[in-house]
Amino acid sequence: MIFDQSLQAYLYGVDDVLVAWEEKPNGNFEVEAQLLASNYHKNRSRILAFILPHLQEFYGYFTDEEATEKLGKPIIEPERQTVTYCDQTFDDIHIFSFNYQGQAFESLENFAIDG
Repeated sequence: MIFDQSLQAYLYGVDDVLVAWEEKPNGNFEVEAQLLASNYHKNRSRILAFILPHLQEFYGYFTDEEATEKLGKPIIEPERQTVTYCDQTFDDIHIFSFNYQGQAFESLENFAIDG
């Protein structure tokens, strides 16, 4: 785990996902990070189905594979129940995010394009 100054968060990377905490996590944070990363990957098609209509409205049509590549590495913030894409390559000025409910991403809400 490292503290990232630019994000002002403690980061732990697992399975091509970053998990970020504002406060240094206690206990076995690796297990929580692994569970979130695994559940993110299990739900990736549902996540894409949720955000693609919003992205296509701004950036035009693209395939799921292109979208996955362009979204880049997700940052999951369990304290805020938010997933953020800071390094997306659709453009060079926006950050994408959405909220989720539950560690298994049972509910996806509030997709935003900020910047």
